[in-house]
Amino acid sequence: MYGLPDTLRPLSAAEEQVMLAVWACPGAAARRDISQKLKATGWAAATVLNFLYRLEEKGWVRSAKQGNCNVYVPLVTRRAYGVYCMRQRLDTLFDGDLAAAVHALVSESGCSQSALEQAIRVLSGLTEGDRLVGIISHVAALKDRIDRQVLVKKARTGGSTVELVL
Repeated sequence: MYGLPDTLRPLSAAEEQVMLAVWACPGAAARRDISQKLKATGWAAATVLNFLYRLEEKGWVRSAKQGNCNVYVPLVTRRAYGVYCMRQRLDTLFDGDLAAAVHALVSESGCSQSALEQAIRVLSGLTEGDRLVGIISHVAALKDRIDRQVLVKKARTGGSTVELVL
């Protein structure tokens, strides 16, 4: 499952909500702490406990006795789960084409200037050291901010020309 252990079984939407509550708790969390995070759902304590049992069976959390109650610890990080979900959606909706997904997000969602600035900062941070990051973009504001570029242009005679901007 995209970097997650194969032994994990997929989460239902409700189980995902419980996992989000577990991740929101610092360290090991008691059922009452998790229930507090899920207050808006209106679930009874027994319902939350049932979900926690299921999550333990599926390999998402581990329980341990602490005093007179069980505490729960996630066995998968929220970030790893987020990457798994994004990868799954990318493959399903965009046939694994990251450039198409980013283009859709930027062009269709009305990406704000601050979101674009944040994306540029993240990409710039990835290029530190010996790493090379490639971007395919038709967003003028993004192209203007990239100092090293490989420009591919359609030639009048057919084919393409390549220009390096260093």
